[in-house]
Formats: sequence, structure tokens, C-alpha cells
Amino acid sequence: MISAGLVALLFSPVSQDSVQQIEARVKARLSEALSAQPEIGMTCAFVLPDGRTGSLALGFSDRERKVAMKPDDRMLAGSVGKTFFAALALRLASDGKINLDERVASYLGKFDWFKELPNYSTITVRQLMNHTSGIPEHVAEPKTVEELKANPDKQWAPIDLVKFLRGKKPLFEAGKDWSYGDSNYIVLGLVIEEVTGASAYGQIGRSIIRLLGLSKTVPSNQRALPGLVQGYSGDTPFFSKGPVLKDGKLPFNPAFEWAGGGFLSNSLDLAKWSHALVLGDVLPTEWKKRMQTGVPSKTGQGDEYGLGLMKETLTSGVGFGHEGWFPGYLSQMITFPEHRMSVAIQINTDDMRALKRRTRWYCDQVANAILKRD
Repeated sequence: MISAGLVALLFSPVSQDSVQQIEARVKARLSEALSAQPEIGMTCAFVLPDGRTGSLALGFSDRERKVAMKPDDRMLAGSVGKTFFAALALRLASDGKINLDERVASYLGKFDWFKELPNYSTITVRQLMNHTSGIPEHVAEPKTVEELKANPDKQWAPIDLVKFLRGKKPLFEAGKDWSYGDSNYIVLGLVIEEVTGASAYGQIGRSIIRLLGLSKTVPSNQRALPGLVQGYSGDTPFFSKGPVLKDGKLPFNPAFEWAGGGFLSNSLDLAKWSHALVLGDVLPTEWKKRMQTGVPSKTGQGDEYGLGLMKETLTSGVGFGHEGWFPGYLSQMITFPEHRMSVAIQINTDDMRALKRRTRWYCDQVANAILKRD
């Protein structure tokens, strides 16, 4: 029997094209899409069915100094980082160290602070991972923003983040609705560290990032991050409109994001990571299927959210991946199992008025350009 992967490789419309030819098609498509805003900086990368990779860049990494964006430039990946923490949690589940349907209280209930969390007595690990816990989002609340600005150099420990959730009312009864939030993954990260007795960042670094050779991906846990290009805010609760970095530093320590995202990366690393996660052996086959099995989400028509992965139906096909936002930066990675292909983009602005379209649309354009579709 011929495997699905081999079929996709043999009949891929790009099997005879050089990487340079594909990069040229993609760049032309994206340049047209950004023609009204040529100063916006974007990087893009892809992994083809045969394992070949490509990357390219458009626009400026620094508009004021007219510095051209380079393909390997790094940006904050935002919520894409949840996929690393989700993969680690599922590895622990596959080893029998975490039970997805166990109540979180069985792992964290001994701590006094845990009893102050919304739905503390009923939420399960699975509900944290697919955002059905009913825990409200804490990130953009005024008190959170005020503290970040008041203590820009604070070294945020995971336990510090829990205080933003204590005493909050649940959005709904656990398991009865869906609401996306970093808060779910902050609690998940604490479960991981309680079970293993070790840093989640350290475990991800050793067992995933280094093994896959994702050399441009590091925790975003300090104000000055190596190789981070300038970002441009579209007037968020965190920053006023304009450049984000001042003297090479972020206005506050991004470590507050932690398991809600928490990584600096580039497009090629994200494309490779998406490919390995969805099509590779990061997880056993059974657990990959569980990760991809989702509940209806509110991110778009027909969208589903699995255990750390978004399922999106685009014109180029059904994809699994994640999008990410950090003030001044946008990221997206998507893998298309049907085409055995992965794409990723990063953009150095979060100004949706300027972009006019979501990151998934740009990834869809990339995929269609690779596949030679209009």
C-alpha cells in the first residue's frame, strides 16, 4: 500500500519546482497583497512535502531607518507558543503523568490560592487546553496593564500570574461554552510544573526545541531579546500607536505571557515546528489525533479548537496550527495534512486597520501560491 504522505509527495504540484521558484511566486503574491502598505515588515517560510524549506521577507524591520526585513529576522510569536506547552502536556499525558479528564484540583488543590480561581472545583485539564474552562481572560484587564507598566522590569514567576485570576467570577459553567484566554494556559503550565517538578520552559527547550533544531526559538522572558526586530503597535491597551522598542527594549518584561505564548522565534522555525507537530513524531499518532480533535470555537466560521491547535478551513484546504498576537507583532503557522505542507508568517505590526486582513488570509495566499492556485 502507498502511504498518504507518499501520494501527496508524488502528485504535489510543486515537486518539480525549485525552492527559488516557489519563493518568487509567494513573494509576488504577498507583495501584491501588501502593495498599499509596503512599509509593513513580513517574513514567510514554508516546508514542502519532500522536506525542502524556503523563506523570504518583505518590507522593513525598522521603518524609521529604512532597514529591510530579512527572512531570518525574529519576532514575538504570541499565542503560537501555546502549542509548545500543549505538546509537553500531551507527552506527559501519553506517559500517564497527566489525565486530561482529571479535575485540575487533583494537581493543584493543595494550594490555598487555587481555591480562589473561577470554577476551581470542576475544571479539568482538557477544559484548560481547549478553552472550555470558563476561566476569564486576565491579560488586557486594566489592573494587569497597570501593573505591567508600573513594574516594567519585574521578573514574573508563574505563580505571580495567578493573582490576576483570584476571586474572578467564571464566564460559564465548566465545559458548557468556549472562551479563548491565556489564563487557561497559565494554569496548565502550573499543572505541568507541579507534576514534573521542573521548569516547563526547560523541558520544552530540552525535549522539543533543541531536538528539532529550532535555533531561533527562545523564551521571551526579558525586556531586551536577542535579534528582536522593531514592532509597531496599532494603539493597544499596552502601547500607544507607533514603535514598540525603545533603545532595543520592550516597555515591560514579556515574561508575564509565559505559558500563554512566551517565545521569540522566526517564520522558518515556526513552519518547521508546525510540520513536526502535525505530521511528524513529536507525539504518538493517537495523541496527535486527540490534539487535532476540537470543539466549536468563535474564531471564524467552521473553526474548531483542539488541545492547543486551531482547525481552520481555508481556500487552500483544511489546516491545523495557531495564530499569535503580542503588542506590535502578529504570527501564524498552519499545516495542511492533505498537501503535506506547512506555512508560517510573522508581521511586525498588530495594526489590523493597516493589514486589513487576518494572518490566516495571508497564510492562505502563501499556500495557494505554492500550489499554483489563483
